[in-house]
Amino acid sequence: MYQQLKTGARVLHCPDNVGNNAKLLSDHEKKTGIDSWSISLRKDTFGFNADQTLVSSGSFFWGELARWKLLWIAARHFDVVHFNNGKTIMPHRIPFESIKKRTNTVTAILYSIYSFILEGADLRILRALGKEMYATYQGSDARFSAHYTERHRPEVLSELNRDYLSSVADLFKERRIARIEKYAAAIYCLNPDLLKNFSSKAQFVPYYNVDVSKVTPHSIFDDDIIHIVHAPSKRDIKGSKYIVKAVENIKKSNSRIQFTMVENMSNKDARKIYDKADLFIDQLIVGWYGGAAVELMARGVPTMCYIDSTATDSEGTLNRVLSNLPIIKTSIETIEHDLSTLLKQDRTVLKEAGENSRLFVEAIHRI
Repeated sequence: MYQQLKTGARVLHCPDNVGNNAKLLSDHEKKTGIDSWSISLRKDTFGFNADQTLVSSGSFFWGELARWKLLWIAARHFDVVHFNNGKTIMPHRIPFESIKKRTNTVTAILYSIYSFILEGADLRILRALGKEMYATYQGSDARFSAHYTERHRPEVLSELNRDYLSSVADLFKERRIARIEKYAAAIYCLNPDLLKNFSSKAQFVPYYNVDVSKVTPHSIFDDDIIHIVHAPSKRDIKGSKYIVKAVENIKKSNSRIQFTMVENMSNKDARKIYDKADLFIDQLIVGWYGGAAVELMARGVPTMCYIDSTATDSEGTLNRVLSNLPIIKTSIETIEHDLSTLLKQDRTVLKEAGENSRLFVEAIHRI
């Protein structure tokens, strides 16, 4: 992943640990003999803990102060800095209206000025100090509004948070991408559709958010009740409305269905539900599966998801993934029909889909 590391070089993963990708990559590097460490500015919403968390509270002031501490740590103690989730250490600009939703007008104005002045300053400082930099993008951090408008009907788009369709947000993302292209030695995208927004410096890599060796597959469809699980981080971008409607309609004629919506809980608590799932439905909007799908497939659970297979990558990694992808493809328009048809299939077919899902994770998502 990195250029030739100097003897004793230290690697830092920051500034957060979205989906546990940064922490597990750092853990893997430790096992291979690399002196690696992960630091998160703030405590993760879902309880994914980095090696070090600088601020445990939700305080804006202390969170921003922690940025400067993190920059000092990176400059003073590390040789390689790997940025996660498309973010660097300094604040990044977001549309003014989006800031106002979270705070008052005065604070929004001050933050806009603050982020305008400082965005990208850390990259210049770290470059001047001779640090080598890398970046991983996970989804909406590099996905533009056209991704949604080209794939979905206006009535579907009307359900999405306006931030996903903002031309101002697009502009800010374009500038951040251009900046990271300039400073990063390499860029990694966990969702293949993001590749078209980068130069050949970027490459597709599968999620590395699950330590497969620590996840034991469980038996599925062991009783008459079929436990369907959906775990949206955000309901709108996952298409939860359409999933819930499909399940409710099917339940009218099929009393053997149990449906669980996993949200507003830690990953530790979510895993207790995942361990009892028979079928997982990931998302119907984005076009690629997420980290939660990897967690469920690692447990041998058949997974449904909207997959847009139009993206390609120069090294053929994506084609290798797609050729073995065990995910049951569906969409907003077909979810009810697809789910109903799936539930009528022989259990052995579904069990085989679950077994193939586990094998897929072992082959593709093992670091």
